[in-house]
Amino acid sequence: MKYLLAVILLSVVVGCASSKKDESPAEQAPEVKKQTQKKAPTVSIESKQLAAEEETPFVTEFSFKKGSADLSQTAKNEIESLIKKAEKKGKIEEIKVISWADEEYPSVHTKKLSTAERNIANNRNKSIESFVNDFPLDAKVSTYSMAERPNILKDVISTSDARIKKSLETAGIPNTDTSVKVPAKASKAIVIVIVE
Repeated sequence: MKYLLAVILLSVVVGCASSKKDESPAEQAPEVKKQTQKKAPTVSIESKQLAAEEETPFVTEFSFKKGSADLSQTAKNEIESLIKKAEKKGKIEEIKVISWADEEYPSVHTKKLSTAERNIANNRNKSIESFVNDFPLDAKVSTYSMAERPNILKDVISTSDARIKKSLETAGIPNTDTSVKVPAKASKAIVIVIVE
């Protein structure tokens, strides 16, 4: 009887051990599969809408660390990938760079953010422009600071700056007076590549 119980116990242990080996790695540890999947970059609906208005599918969006104008390696990879995809479709005519400060776009009452916030948005634009200029492209690079609203003259003659900002406002970006900051754009940048 003891011998029979030992055999049954041994077969149960061996059976359980072999069934674990038969499972696929994903079945054994689903969390491993989740960790190894690359997180796809997300481009907001506002950015996609702006790109559609510019008649291009080539757009990316990424974040800066608060207080920093340094491009992360991930941001550099995103820009490089975007440029390579666009080059496959034709000659790149223009690259539009739109950067926010660490605060949302100023409301109609605020007009512009503090000097420090305006500087950080401008420095982020310069950082992206400098990185883009390292590519052997013969393309115009246009930068837009989302730390100040277009002035009345720009608004009246509908400059590119005023048009870009108006498009983003219409798409629903929050501003400094908006109580709900979704979708937040503070510390973000958008890069749009336009092909001839």
